[in-house]
Amino acid sequence: MRERLADEIGKALGRMLAAAGDQDPLPGLTVEPPRQKDHGDFACNGAMLLAKRLGRPPREIAADL
Repeated sequence: MRERLADEIGKALGRMLAAAGDQDPLPGLTVEPPRQKDHGDFACNGAMLLAKRLGRPPREIAADL
């Protein structure tokens, strides 16, 4: 399940980058259980990875995702 989720998130983030004209690969994407169980089933660093590259706040990227 985690691998499939990571793949789908990676594709979505790749589309966001492509729409911004950025064709470079997305390094270091992780999907893992959060440190605190009440924060959900999985945590992903994708919004943080794209924030600087897209010049947008991570929360905004996460909302679009």
